[in-house]
This record gives sequence, C-alpha cells and structure tokens, in this order.
Amino acid sequence: MWHNKFMNSVIILRGPSGVGKSTISHKIQKKLGVNWTVIDVDKFKHYMPMKEGQSNRAERSRIAHDVSKYFAKQMYDKGYDVILEEMYKKDYNDSIVEFLTQNNMSYLKVFLSAPVELVLERAKAREKKVPDEEIRRHFSEIEAYPDDFVIDTTQYSSAEIANLIIQKLGDVE
Repeated sequence: MWHNKFMNSVIILRGPSGVGKSTISHKIQKKLGVNWTVIDVDKFKHYMPMKEGQSNRAERSRIAHDVSKYFAKQMYDKGYDVILEEMYKKDYNDSIVEFLTQNNMSYLKVFLSAPVELVLERAKAREKKVPDEEIRRHFSEIEAYPDDFVIDTTQYSSAEIANLIIQKLGDVE
C-alpha cells in the first residue's frame, strides 16, 4: 500500500462519457487504499429530480459541482485523499482549479481520451445508457487542456492507466 507517499492529494479525472473514468478511479482507490475516496460528480446530479415540464440540467450541474467541491474540501481537510470524477467542461474545469488553488489543495488533473467510435461501442455495454448523440455532443464540448496529464485509454489497460496516474502523482508531489 503506497498511501502515505500520496497523503492529501486530489486527482481530477476528466474525459468524455465512456472513456473509463469510473473503472480507473476505482482501480486507483483500490491500489492506494481506503484513505482515498471517489466522488462521482454525476451521481450528485441524479439526487435532484428533473423539474416537471422544464429542463434544469444547468441548475443540477451547478449544484452538483458546488456540492462536490464542498465534499472534497471537507474530506481533504480531514486527511483523506480525493478522486473527483467528471467531464469537467471548460467553465467547471476552471472553477475546480481555482477552488483547489485558493484552498491550497494539492492536485493532479488527468484527461482520459479514446476515439468517439470506440466510446460509442463501449457505451452499449454500460449499465447507464447514454444516447449516441449525447456522447458525440460531449466529445465536441470537452478537450484536454495544457495542464492535463493526457492518457489515451486505447493504449493501456485500466490497471496500467491507474499505475501511470499514481506514478505521475508521485512526480507532482
């Protein structure tokens, strides 16, 4: 268990739906130990119902991101390590980086990528069904940024990707 070497860190795991964020975040958690918590920002969105007769997706996203920041800060301040998992489009990416920086929280940003056709194929096997047009839209709305550690998920197994992230986290600290 390598836990102590990486104490009090945040990993931001970004990428479009279907690139392996959940699988990889749980592999990292398993390798680094129980002190690591995975916060899937999308799950916070699903705690809120859709308003009848209208779309409140933007409202749900904003609340989910705010709650995940608060939760991550509380965990971090109590000595836990955190993996934040979400697409993190530009505005939310900038917001989480600003939040972590202002709160002096050590972090590593990771962007996972894969060709859209492969992700569409992977999506068919997932429990959570995401329409093809939504996956394609996400691909057009999200990109890697210069401060991201970018990993093509077609080049490595999920275990190898987890190891690459853990190694990079050690380099950053």
